[in-house]
Amino acid sequence: MQPYKIKPPSAALVFLTGNCGTEKTQLLQQFINAASDKHVPCYGILAEQILVFDEIQGYRVRDIRTDESRVLSTRTDKAAKETRQLIADSYLFDESSLMMANKAFDNPPENGVAIIDELGPLELNQKTGLFPILKKVISKEIQRGVIVVRPHFRLLLRKTLPFLPSAELTVRHQIEIPLVLGVLLELFCDVST
Repeated sequence: MQPYKIKPPSAALVFLTGNCGTEKTQLLQQFINAASDKHVPCYGILAEQILVFDEIQGYRVRDIRTDESRVLSTRTDKAAKETRQLIADSYLFDESSLMMANKAFDNPPENGVAIIDELGPLELNQKTGLFPILKKVISKEIQRGVIVVRPHFRLLLRKTLPFLPSAELTVRHQIEIPLVLGVLLELFCDVST
């Protein structure tokens, strides 16, 4: 079985899915580097895990163009959930980091590829967090890009963006990264693998 399905072949948006630990962010960084070598600019954000003793304690968000990095979210406890802070899936989100992440999509480069790593419950259920970026996709202000979404949110994202031409790529295991990278390069950089 192939790790991807593409429809239509000339998709402008790619929904990249995969469970936690399948190295989606590493794949995106490799794509950004390869696209840069082909003079295809990328912009947007990467979300990087904060690990403590091999357990995810939160995420950092990094602006691809400026390399600015901030703590985006941290694990929270029940007491924090009872406050009116921005919380989803046991993570407390930093609003200033979300603002920085949303600004990473301002003034996109010509023919740039947007990298949105990743959309989740804040955007798809609560219509907050990185929702301004999702609105740019809906309004077709962002027309080319890779949107990372966990498998259990894939159908919700499809319902949110049913009219947009897109491809779906799934990383099931780290060994598939070179194959999926090749597909991304074909779609966005006119590179045949």
